[in-house]
Amino acid sequence: MGLWGALLGNSFKKKSAEVQAEMAKKVNRDLVQAGIYGCFYVASADGELEESEIKKTQKLISNEPLMKGFGAEVGQLITEAEGSYVDGGARIIQRRAKKELSDLAHDPEQADIVMTIICTVADEGGIGDAERQALTNCAEWMNLSVKDYI
Repeated sequence: MGLWGALLGNSFKKKSAEVQAEMAKKVNRDLVQAGIYGCFYVASADGELEESEIKKTQKLISNEPLMKGFGAEVGQLITEAEGSYVDGGARIIQRRAKKELSDLAHDPEQADIVMTIICTVADEGGIGDAERQALTNCAEWMNLSVKDYI
């Protein structure tokens, strides 16, 4: 192969690994965004977004193995979502949740992770009728059945 072939081969392998890592991070970022907006949508379905629900969302997402490595970015995304709720209300959160959650419809494993997190946050203080309807919407957007989660 020669020296140049070996150098080019190593360079290609390194670049390929970098591209794969970046793609994995993008996919996981989509997962993080879906989790945050799904949680905020369901948590705000009763007319208010409670601080305990925001904190639980951040904690669950930060502890999920596929979502680790985002550190401060999770906090920034949560602040952005909270700002969207404060400035635009529930409709803005619902629209964003629908977009982010629908992106997971093709990946049942990721959809399951996010739906489990959403249901866990929703259960903070009990699940009322409005939250139950929002959970049903979330499940449908991800091609899941809400009956499997609540």
